[in-house]
Amino acid sequence: GGGGGDGGGGGSGNGEDDDEPSKDPSSIYVWLDVLALPQQYHGGASTPEGPIFGPPQGYIDTQEVRDVVINCDHGTVFVLDRTMAILGRTWPLYEVWLAAYYSPHENGFSRVYAAIPKDIHVDMLLHLQITCQAGLDLARTTSSKPEDKQHIMTEVRNASGLKRMQGIISDSILRATRGWLRWSGEPQDMGLYAALMLQSKEYAQLQFVLN
Repeated sequence: GGGGGDGGGGGSGNGEDDDEPSKDPSSIYVWLDVLALPQQYHGGASTPEGPIFGPPQGYIDTQEVRDVVINCDHGTVFVLDRTMAILGRTWPLYEVWLAAYYSPHENGFSRVYAAIPKDIHVDMLLHLQITCQAGLDLARTTSSKPEDKQHIMTEVRNASGLKRMQGIISDSILRATRGWLRWSGEPQDMGLYAALMLQSKEYAQLQFVLN
């Protein structure tokens, strides 16, 4: 998770903010990353291990991240949002790849699971499906620190190869998403699953599910 900002904001003399409209409290979310790992940086401009003061330089050491993901016996969960941000971010796709490539289930399926909020629309899921079927390209993703992306791409290239990774993460994300919709037990999710199959023209699978 990321965060930051410059602390508390100001306001007018009457205690209200005249510049920004009030927000619905139900639309505000706070991410508490209680299991965050210390971010160890390698390299930098001022010393071999990075600067003593100021923002960190170099790339984040991925060894600890890799060890944690591989040793999570129950797998890795990714959370979808309305923008499907996971499809364009380097770190989430890297962690999906770690879970799928290094610690698959005995039956060959990856230990990657989806969590889908209730405000997701079928058009968003269809976009995710089409994007995954076309293949997720790590080179087209972004990270807050470009050095992280380059380091991750080098690691993947030396391990499985970028092309194989593309297939692994695309299949894992799509399989996990459809698995959540099919087996969550929520009527809304089953409705989304049926709508997704209908728009995908998977009529035989849709009839099987409805029966």
